[in-house]
Amino acid sequence: MACAVLAVVLLLLYVWGSWGTYTPTEAPPPLPPDARTEALRHDERSDDLEAIERDLSATVLSDLDADVVDIERELEQPTH
Repeated sequence: MACAVLAVVLLLLYVWGSWGTYTPTEAPPPLPPDARTEALRHDERSDDLEAIERDLSATVLSDLDADVVDIERELEQPTH
């Protein structure tokens, strides 16, 4: 019985000691629109084969490596 009371007291002390230490993280500011994002807004919503082919030919895939480097750089930044 004494062990149970001691366990409850220790648990309450732990909870009381950690109360208020949680600080929510702030949402990052929205990114400014860039040319590629704006181009995606103008993609067609059709499932017509010709519309899909036009969207595919307008999609630039050559700079995906640069995007990966940017993402890795952002992930390596320390959080506050």
